[in-house]
Amino acid sequence: MSKKDYICEAAVDFYQRGDYLRAIQVFNLAIERDEKNAQLYYLRGNSKDKLNDKRGAIADFNRAILIDPENPGFYNSRGLSKKTECFDYCDVLLDYNKALELKSDYPTALYNRACLNHEKGNLDQALLDFNKAIEINPKFTEAYNNRACVFEDIQDFSSAIQDYTTAISLKPKNPIFYSNRGCTYETLGDSNFAYKDFTSAISLDPYYAIAYQHRGNIRCHLSDYQGALEDYNMVIEIDKNYGRAYHSRATLQSLMGKTKEFEKDMATFKKLQNEAKKADDLVKEFKTLMFLGFKNN
Repeated sequence: MSKKDYICEAAVDFYQRGDYLRAIQVFNLAIERDEKNAQLYYLRGNSKDKLNDKRGAIADFNRAILIDPENPGFYNSRGLSKKTECFDYCDVLLDYNKALELKSDYPTALYNRACLNHEKGNLDQALLDFNKAIEINPKFTEAYNNRACVFEDIQDFSSAIQDYTTAISLKPKNPIFYSNRGCTYETLGDSNFAYKDFTSAISLDPYYAIAYQHRGNIRCHLSDYQGALEDYNMVIEIDKNYGRAYHSRATLQSLMGKTKEFEKDMATFKKLQNEAKKADDLVKEFKTLMFLGFKNN
């Protein structure tokens, strides 16, 4: 093995192990020895992206595209970095479109474009892309989860539950899928199934604050005030700035006749509201679905 190949292999090894800073350092050496290797710029760009250096990542993807303009992965990754760096929607969309122009059956680019369109409210286009991504890769769990979020938006709850269930069958140890399905059951008023799903999510991730919050709401609805109190306490223990938990606990304290505790929690809730400048916290959407992020490869 040549010294150049050894350096490249070492850089890739650091990247795969998640040591992105050292990967960048070794990619720098590799690029010094092979300045026209588009893949090296691409991998260094991905490393920078992982370290939240979006501008640096975009610069590397630009260089990779200059060297090899026919690689769809380069456009997909650049679009992803642009998206998280808050570039204009149309600019990001152009990159995903270009990736799909070069490779129409590219499920990750379809998924990312679907996520982008979902965020912009283009639900029909988002569904089309999620459908195609799943058709190409029937085990694409994130696509099922995020398509379910779109179904939620159009109030097709039956299809949402079906997609969450499929995601769970593919990755039964992912707490997000249980929590999201639990939220759907909660919306439909099915407290028993919702309770089971939030409990499953908590068993998989004992620090999953959102699941405790929603299970607490279910327990309160079922008049299990002590159980609800335990769940709200756990939310606050996990995240002391979780304003909704203070409000929910305050409401519960009021139901239990605990005036002092009610006043204390409401004061904390209002303080957090003011600090975060979230005057609409009480009227914002009750359900917190976890929309999974964009994907690189």
